Amino acid sequence: ARQANDSHCGAISTADIDTLRRMISEQLTDDASVARWFGRFMTECKHPLEDLEEPLLAREIPELLTEHTLYMAPGARLAYFNSPDGCQLFANGSVIDVPPSHKAHFIALADRRESALTELQHNLDDEACQIIAALVNVGVLSVE
Repeated sequence: ARQANDSHCGAISTADIDTLRRMISEQLTDDASVARWFGRFMTECKHPLEDLEEPLLAREIPELLTEHTLYMAPGARLAYFNSPDGCQLFANGSVIDVPPSHKAHFIALADRRESALTELQHNLDDEACQIIAALVNVGVLSVE
């Protein structure tokens, strides 16, 4: 370990890189693990987001959508990893598990299909409301 008084305490050594490579290879043993890390990394916000006064709850979504419209927030970063068990949405650095029953809707959203939000609003159930609330709370979706 480097000491604060070491004249090169900020240097990254070859030994540090080797240690990191070993740690990464131990953790990233399958495609799902790699996808989870990469999805979070590539969707991390590069600019600060506005914080919500209070997190939106899933049970509030149906009533909210009777008076308001959802839209993709400017600068939102959304990606997904598709698997037979559903998909994982990566939203501004967060991971949201999506069950197979809703996979097509949220993949369409991540692919930026214009009809995706309208289709989601017409196919609301508890699971969809939980995912929509999570996307609003991490700054991917906004309410107008």
